[in-house]
Amino acid sequence: MPCLLIIRGSNLDLDKVLSLVSFTPYATHRKGDAIKRKPGQSHDDSALRVEVSSSWNGLQQQCREAEEFLQRHSKELHLIEGADSLEIDFAYNARIGTGEGAKEIVVQWDYIPVSLVKVCGELSIGIVLTQFASQEEGNKDDGDSPS
Repeated sequence: MPCLLIIRGSNLDLDKVLSLVSFTPYATHRKGDAIKRKPGQSHDDSALRVEVSSSWNGLQQQCREAEEFLQRHSKELHLIEGADSLEIDFAYNARIGTGEGAKEIVVQWDYIPVSLVKVCGELSIGIVLTQFASQEEGNKDDGDSPS
C-alpha cells in the first residue's frame, strides 16, 4: 500500500477513535493482542492503519492524495486523544541505479510540498518516506519527482 496514515498509542482507545472518524482502517490491533508473525509476543500499543493513497504512480501523486485526505478529515483527526504518534508513510520505489548509460540515476532527491508539510504540522503528523529497491532496470515509478 503506497501511502498510509498510522495512528498508535499505548493509551489509545481504539473503539473511541473508530467512533470519531468516518474513514475505515484496513488494519487495527489493540494493546495486548497477539502479534501475528511473532508467536508468544503481544502488541504494547493500539493502532490503526488506513490507506490515504493507493497510487503507485509516484510520490507527488501520493502527496496530492494524502493532502486531500488530511484536509477532508482534519476535524476528526483533531479529536483523537491518547495517540503517541500519527504518521503518514509514503512508500515508493527508489530510482537510484535505474536507467542506462548517461541516463543512469546516481542521485535521488524527493520533494514534499509545503502545503502538505503545513497540514501535517497542524495535525501533529510525522512524515515517513519508505523506499523500496527497484526490481526492474529502468524503473521510473516516480517520474514526476526530481531525480
